[in-house]
Amino acid sequence: MLRFSLSIILFMMMYSPLHAYFFSIKGNASGLDTEIIRLRCPAWIEDQVVQLGDSGKFSFYGEFEYPLMLSILYGEGMQTIKADMFVMEDIMIDARLFLENEIENIFLRVADRRSIGFKKAKDYMDQMYIARGTSMSTINAIPTRIESMPNIGTDVYTHVYGITEKLNYIYTLKTRYGQHFEQSIFDMEDFRQVPINDERYLGFEAYKNIMTVYNEHKIQESIKWSGNPYPGFKDKVMILEQYAEEIPKVLQFEILKNLLNRYTYTALSTEDKVVYKEKIIRLTTDFPHNADVAKMHDELLSIIYSLENKPAPHFELEASNGVMKSLTDWKGKFILLDMWGSWCKPCRVHNLKLVELHQICKMNDIDVEFISISNDKDRLTWKNAIATDRMEWTQLLADDLFLKNYNIREYPTMMLVDGNGMVKKVAPSISMDDLIHYIYVDSGQ
Repeated sequence: MLRFSLSIILFMMMYSPLHAYFFSIKGNASGLDTEIIRLRCPAWIEDQVVQLGDSGKFSFYGEFEYPLMLSILYGEGMQTIKADMFVMEDIMIDARLFLENEIENIFLRVADRRSIGFKKAKDYMDQMYIARGTSMSTINAIPTRIESMPNIGTDVYTHVYGITEKLNYIYTLKTRYGQHFEQSIFDMEDFRQVPINDERYLGFEAYKNIMTVYNEHKIQESIKWSGNPYPGFKDKVMILEQYAEEIPKVLQFEILKNLLNRYTYTALSTEDKVVYKEKIIRLTTDFPHNADVAKMHDELLSIIYSLENKPAPHFELEASNGVMKSLTDWKGKFILLDMWGSWCKPCRVHNLKLVELHQICKMNDIDVEFISISNDKDRLTWKNAIATDRMEWTQLLADDLFLKNYNIREYPTMMLVDGNGMVKKVAPSISMDDLIHYIYVDSGQ
């Protein structure tokens, strides 16, 4: 599926939070493989979903009190193309020809003087990073006050923006690339100039990132002083809730989301598992349009309902030759179940590996039955794909009951079932090493 995104800064002419500033986004996305677009902003917990009209046209009207960085996204994966445009009022987007040149086919209706100045600040910071490199001494030499930047002017928002961009750059070097800095970002002079948990600046991604890290640091310090040497997931959630009045909601959400991602559900205690499930279910209910929450919810369901180390559910399905086949037909044998679809590109690529694995097993007399089960609606397309991919083993067609009982949420999915009908492994792919381990080592053959 195609992907399209535009990163924009909507910047207001005045600074007073007592006024709302209106903007509109209008465009034409005809020819793109999507029915909706999403608007995403650092200051929002949830995406705004905009439905496309019959001709691909769309429009969105909003208001803001403070500067916002807004991304327009579409397509599976929602990847962002950073255009770094700073505009004040209405924008017009034409994405029909975006594959030819995505930037030239984005048309701005307004680009006022203040917006251009803000754009200069962003460009200046980017150029300074490239020129200065990654050492701490050169990074510290990067000026962040807006008056230090040529032909831009003075502004409180661009000052905070510049500082947090710099701090975020340092933090990224440290955490993602292992760069060593003796001083914590919270001990730096630049950080002392940053307003703490101020909603006026949450429209900036860098400010939001730094405030998230700062509040996580504060929570970690509270845990140390609590005297609990082994805090669990529940303990950390309780401390986060104690700071609820001090931390803006969007930052509370980010911290909780990060906390959920750092823990593996299966490794939690029984008590922590209850809280973990409660939090994800609550987030899913409160923010149904947040892509990160939806992903965590799906992953949790996959774990909870995983069939590993459980009996494989019975099935009776039609084979490609028209004969009905059931799981009991292979009783006492190891079975490699392959869930796929002719429409699934990753599955078709995976079929090449599966054919090779099948041939190796035949040549080495490895006693395992290959069974591919497809989620296809068109029988002719399904059979053509089997022939094209040279899948010379049992081919079955899934029904709704099978998909429900086997909890198939992504394709391809593979399961290894032992001679007693127990599911030994569930994974996107199963290797020869896996087969050897479970057939000969684990089973004691």
